[in-house]
Amino acid sequence: MTWPFENDTSTITKKLAKNSLKAGKMRNILIVMTILLSVALMSGLALYIASMQTANSRQLEKLQQVFFYDITEQQCDTLRQDSRISEMRVTKYGKRSEIENYVIWPMYIEQSEGKIQSVEISDGQYPMAENEVAVDVSYLDRIGENLKIGDTISFSFYDGTQESFVLSGLTDTGSTSDVYPIYFSEQYAERGSQLKDTLFVAAAQIQDARSMTAEEFLDTIHAIGADCNIDRPSIGENSAFVQSLTFNPKNMLIALCIGLVVLFAGVIVIYSIFYISIINRIKLFGQLRTIGATGKQIKRIVKREGTLLFCIGAPLGLAVGSIFAGILNVEGWSWRNLLIWGGLIIFVEYIAVLYSISKPAKIAGKVSPIEAYRTNGSLQNCKPPMHMSRKITPLSMAKMNTSRNRKKFLMTSFSLAISGTIFMVGSTFLTSFSQEAYARNGIMEYGEIRVYLSENAAQVNELGYAGVQVNNPLNDTFMQEVSQVSGVNEIIPFEKLYCTFEYNGRRDEDFIVPFTEEEFAHLSQYMETTNDNYSDIVKDKEIFVLKNDAVEEIYGWKFQPGDTIKFEWFDGTEYREDVFTIGGEISNEKAYNDPECFTALGASGWFLMPDELIRAMLAEGYNINSEVLLSTEWDSKEAEITQQLNSIVSSSHDLQMRTLRDSINNNAGMYSTLLTSIIGISIFIMMFSLISLINTLVTNVMTRKQELSVLQSIGMTKRQLNRMVQCEAGLIAVWNIIITFLAGGFLGFILICGLNSIGMSYLHWVYPIGFALFYAVIVLIMPAIITKATIYLLQKKSIVERLREIE
Repeated sequence: MTWPFENDTSTITKKLAKNSLKAGKMRNILIVMTILLSVALMSGLALYIASMQTANSRQLEKLQQVFFYDITEQQCDTLRQDSRISEMRVTKYGKRSEIENYVIWPMYIEQSEGKIQSVEISDGQYPMAENEVAVDVSYLDRIGENLKIGDTISFSFYDGTQESFVLSGLTDTGSTSDVYPIYFSEQYAERGSQLKDTLFVAAAQIQDARSMTAEEFLDTIHAIGADCNIDRPSIGENSAFVQSLTFNPKNMLIALCIGLVVLFAGVIVIYSIFYISIINRIKLFGQLRTIGATGKQIKRIVKREGTLLFCIGAPLGLAVGSIFAGILNVEGWSWRNLLIWGGLIIFVEYIAVLYSISKPAKIAGKVSPIEAYRTNGSLQNCKPPMHMSRKITPLSMAKMNTSRNRKKFLMTSFSLAISGTIFMVGSTFLTSFSQEAYARNGIMEYGEIRVYLSENAAQVNELGYAGVQVNNPLNDTFMQEVSQVSGVNEIIPFEKLYCTFEYNGRRDEDFIVPFTEEEFAHLSQYMETTNDNYSDIVKDKEIFVLKNDAVEEIYGWKFQPGDTIKFEWFDGTEYREDVFTIGGEISNEKAYNDPECFTALGASGWFLMPDELIRAMLAEGYNINSEVLLSTEWDSKEAEITQQLNSIVSSSHDLQMRTLRDSINNNAGMYSTLLTSIIGISIFIMMFSLISLINTLVTNVMTRKQELSVLQSIGMTKRQLNRMVQCEAGLIAVWNIIITFLAGGFLGFILICGLNSIGMSYLHWVYPIGFALFYAVIVLIMPAIITKATIYLLQKKSIVERLREIE
């Protein structure tokens, strides 16, 4: 006699797996959806990051790799003849003009064929005639004009002149910056008032730069500059291109971490669904064992089911993820990325699916025929009741049903909590990210309004900012007027002595910031070399340098303590010069976070000097205030304070004002993108929870049809049945909420503390109460809806019909 499962039974196991799939359509849909979501999220994230790198690489091919600033026409010709330069485009940049709370920037960009990207005109054409101009559509929105090609447009420049032009073209960059470029023609660049006297800027690409290391590239552009008599500070490399020459795993590490979290959530949910499915089919597996199926063959059937479902869900998920990544970044779409990353994610996800069903498959393979027929949708070791009698209510029966298989209950609660915890962590980041705190990051940490010397006024004055300070509008009268504004609590002035320094064969412009003896007591703990006291520093005419690493990056050398440095400055009446000794440097980043050092470091350049030394360098009464920061009752009086200060500032053409609200508005687009991204990922992950929940509740009811029918037949009402099943769902939901709130809150706190430690000080931990309540409502409402719908479908048949059905 030949048993059905002897010898080669692969064909039979395949048929059994297919038949099992046909019998469990709801389970199949849920597993396919889980696999689809997991693959879609992982592939979408990976392909999006890969597409950003591809788009960045494609963009870099069209952009300059280096700028050569402030060069003559002869130097431009020399650069064009250099064989190390593969392509070059010249530009001219005029002086920027401040208008209220925005800036216009005149420029000319050479229009020629080549790789280096020029101005992309979305409507019309680039200016050709001297009286033509092109602007961005965002500029027209800012000035509130609905101009069209061919209309006349006027500009007021920093020197007070006003010129009118014909609008020949429009760009549409999508920029939210408050600096607006104004594009002029080549003829205007040669003869126009705003550009004719400015030097050229050459944007260039280097031959075979892609095959170089970052160090080789920098050495090459510096050598080109030296051969063309271009100073090193006038050479500006494209930092994005330099970074592209060095592998930066940061983005991929972020994607990997998020991908692993998503994968883990998917594994838990798939495991939970398969586990519940196995438990609910114990009798079926027992029947197969009775007719001769081995444990190995049972496991093969279960794994076959998982593979077939994976083959349906994974391609769909990859398609969804690809479409998602393509919509977010069309410019970076690449079939190569799809083949590489799509193939890798399909492989990883398949391994994860096999792993997630391996444990349920083992359970199915170990089920004996006798044990199978003694179970009813659960595997447990039942303990005898402690009491011979108990009160029967829907809630108590729900607790009994839950305790019949604690592992199934715990698996469902855990899988729900994993996704909920991830949602809570993302929500914690959002609630802890304050737009105001982000806008305050920097000088506005201690105030809400900056009033500063106008760039327009400095450009017009032949002495620059020093000339504006001769009749400084930030004087005692201004301070008195501002102090009388209701809501202004404190006025913090910043002083700058504008100067020219000579050091190491280099002559350049900068400014010196004074510090008092009280400030020195705090600054000294961050100074690396000085051991002197304040009086010795004044006597020895010592200065201190800041940001020496940035100095080295720009000039190729550092300021060395002990060296002398020559300064030339305007003292309010005449130019003077003197030599000072470099007493030390401040390179400790902690100094910039010390509130006691704020006025000395808040708006500093390269140099710090004792206040007594600076007073001795100036004519009596010369006011070197360059900016004031106002600390105000911002939350309650923002509109009133802004209006009063606007009237004070507008009375002087030499002042400009910027408020905290301006900074917040400029960052609004960034915050909106961040909000959308995190909520999108969180909701995506939450769907894992809902799939697991739906599977648990539906299968819990459908596999107990006869049990529920028997309960109704002995007197349980429809209302009591509904309440019992909903109480079971409610127990799962409550445990999920408790775990989610505790674990999500704790991990969110750890996340914010970790980000604070790496410099993201604008994140202040706030428990996401609103998101938590939203999550709780969804988790409590969904089980009620699902169970009610399932019971409704179950009760479409009469009790007699249900009792006659064979499981």
